[in-house]
Amino acid sequence: MNQQGFSLIEIMVVIAIISILSAIAIPGYQSYMQKQQLLMYSRLLSHIKTVLKYVALIEGVYHNVMEAMMISLPI
Repeated sequence: MNQQGFSLIEIMVVIAIISILSAIAIPGYQSYMQKQQLLMYSRLLSHIKTVLKYVALIEGVYHNVMEAMMISLPI
């Protein structure tokens, strides 16, 4: 007899394997995304710090962050 297709047991085993792999991978991916967000915010803060230092050098006074972000910098 020629068998075609998959049995219910085979499909259930594949679904179980995919579920286990997903349960292992998802927390790792979430941790990776959190680390990448922290890195992005760290770079952003570093850039803001550089802009504040540049403005202080040009104008001779430190501004708060919101004021400094509104100042147009000469290029």
